[in-house]
Amino acid sequence: VKKLYNQTFGQKITALRMKVASQYLAETAMTVSEIAGRVGYTSLCGFYSAFRKCCGCTPGEFRRKASDSKLDD
Repeated sequence: VKKLYNQTFGQKITALRMKVASQYLAETAMTVSEIAGRVGYTSLCGFYSAFRKCCGCTPGEFRRKASDSKLDD
């Protein structure tokens, strides 16, 4: 996995989880807690930490930005 994607297996799984979480945040009205569970996190704190590290903002901030960009379209 490291040679193919230049990421460890854990990093690749986290990136995929965050991609799906981002789509849920932008396209659904599910709560952050529901989304965290759907993408495999049992700890909301762990989800927030991973999301911030990956995306540079909290899930709530991401959702607001996605919502604002939809309004601009």
